Amino acid sequence: SAYLPLPWDSVTHELIAGVLEGGSGEEGTIFGENRRHPTFYGRLKNSFDLTDQTSANLGVTWLSGSSDDDSSYEVNAFGFEGTVMHSFNSISKLKLQSEFYLQDRNAAFAERLDLPQLELAVADEVAYRRHPWGFYTLADLRMSERWGLGTRYDQVEATNLEDQSSRDSDQAWSGYLTYFQSEFARWRAQYQHITFEEGGEDNRFFLQGTFAIGVHKHKLQ
Repeated sequence: SAYLPLPWDSVTHELIAGVLEGGSGEEGTIFGENRRHPTFYGRLKNSFDLTDQTSANLGVTWLSGSSDDDSSYEVNAFGFEGTVMHSFNSISKLKLQSEFYLQDRNAAFAERLDLPQLELAVADEVAYRRHPWGFYTLADLRMSERWGLGTRYDQVEATNLEDQSSRDSDQAWSGYLTYFQSEFARWRAQYQHITFEEGGEDNRFFLQGTFAIGVHKHKLQ
C-alpha cells in the first residue's frame, strides 16, 4: 500500500496491491477451492473534498484468480466504488456509498453430486454466466454520539445458472440500528429481506458486535 507522489494535492491517490491465498471468496464460488494457486488483487482509491463539510472517494478494484486445479488465471473481477461523506457537525454525519462488481470468467462451479467427478467439467460449461455482476447501495446516518441508523439494497447474479430461475438475480433490502457503546465498541441490530433468483424469500435478523482492541486501536466509524 502506498500514496502516489503526484504533483497535485487536491486529490489523494492510494494504490494497494497484494496476494491472497487461493480458495478465497464465498467458499470457492468466485475463484475455486484450490489453495495452491494464489489470488492477486489491486486497488486504486481517490479521495478529495467537495466542500468544507463534504468529501468523496472514488475507487477501482481488480482481482484475478483460478477457478479450478490448473495454474491458469481464467477469472477476473472488476469493482467500481463511490462514497460521499457529509458532516453536519463534529459527531453527526451522513454516508452514501455504492459499489458495483463485474466478473469475467471462462469457467464456473456447480456442486452436482448426482454426476460423476469426470462429468462435472462438461456439465459446468453449459451452466454458468460469463459476466455475472452485483452491486449494493447504502445510506448510513450517525444521528448522535450513541446512535446511528442505515439502509442498504443489494442485487447480485449467481455464477451458476439454475434450471428454473424465476428472477434474474438475488435481491435484498436491509435496515439496521447501531449503538456506539464507546469509541472502540459498537453493537448493531439488522433486519434483511431477500428474494432469491431461484424463487422464494427469506427474512433474516442479525446482531453484530464490533470491537477495536490492541495497542494501535482506532475509533470505529
